[in-house]
Amino acid sequence: MTAALVVAAPVALLAVGGGDDADVANDPPAGAWRTVTHGDARADIPGDWTDHTCDFDGFTAEVYGPDEKAACQFESYLAFYGSATFDARRPPGIFGKQGYVYAGDFAVSAATETVGLTRRLLASARSESDPPIDGSEWQTVGAVGLRYDVPAFWGLGPDADLSNYAVCAVTGDRDAPPTEREDEPATYGSTSFVADRWIQVVAPTQALADLVTSTVRVEPRSDDVGCVSGSASDGDEGTSGPTDDWQRFAVEGVRFDVPDPWRELDCPGSGIYFGPDPNRCGRNDYLTFYARAWFDPAMGPAEIVSGHEGGDTLWAGYVFAGDWAVYVRTYDPQLTQDILATVR
Repeated sequence: MTAALVVAAPVALLAVGGGDDADVANDPPAGAWRTVTHGDARADIPGDWTDHTCDFDGFTAEVYGPDEKAACQFESYLAFYGSATFDARRPPGIFGKQGYVYAGDFAVSAATETVGLTRRLLASARSESDPPIDGSEWQTVGAVGLRYDVPAFWGLGPDADLSNYAVCAVTGDRDAPPTEREDEPATYGSTSFVADRWIQVVAPTQALADLVTSTVRVEPRSDDVGCVSGSASDGDEGTSGPTDDWQRFAVEGVRFDVPDPWRELDCPGSGIYFGPDPNRCGRNDYLTFYARAWFDPAMGPAEIVSGHEGGDTLWAGYVFAGDWAVYVRTYDPQLTQDILATVR
């Protein structure tokens, strides 16, 4: 795994510095983690991680990781990038076991062998004036037709005032994003356009706003709008799910919903297929799994593209979930989008 999946040229963009800018701050969080700083940005890393001077064809940069090989080959690492020249190929957030977020004047990029560790690293990124975020425990919240992941108590603890933080679904055109909230200077916002609605997240740090936004999924055929306040998302996992004529399945640790009468198909070979017609394995409309490490698509995640088979138009797309790419194609672009939105 390399950082090239996150940025176009990670080596050239690494923020290089020495002296006080790269010092370890004296506020280590619980659990033997410690805080590292770079300029006005900081992040928490495991206590046994160290900084390594990596040589990229004569260009050197500091990268944090458990050992030199893992850090310098971007297998398990955290690094600070100058945001002014950061050349990202996709919006900030977490994508499988890697991702990046913004903090202060820097982008913070990380990848590890587990989603949980990567998410905790990225959630800890913040500017000097931001509160530390505990990203060790996350929950899934379901409301206003959305499902999203957020740290317990927004990472601030059970005694924190969470009333300023929210996740909202807002109507609007794709080319007219909602106005960012300006009433609370201590909050940060992030927006994305999903299933004909704008999703607006207000969080205690920019990094957390980026992370939560990247996890938002839309329930099938939902057009609800509204907000879920931070104080309403500090308890158990949300309970919203598929409508009565949809079925929920779990395969290889991935959960998803498909319409009735879709079922798992008894197809020859080792592939896993779900679809409405048991006599058409791998043809017409279906859902299937591909190993993420070997999946080489022609389009981006959640992008719906059309194709033709036997004179009919089919609409296909995929999303990543853990070690898998979940691929869906149907005769209806909205149905393809609805099924992909349930994958988690």
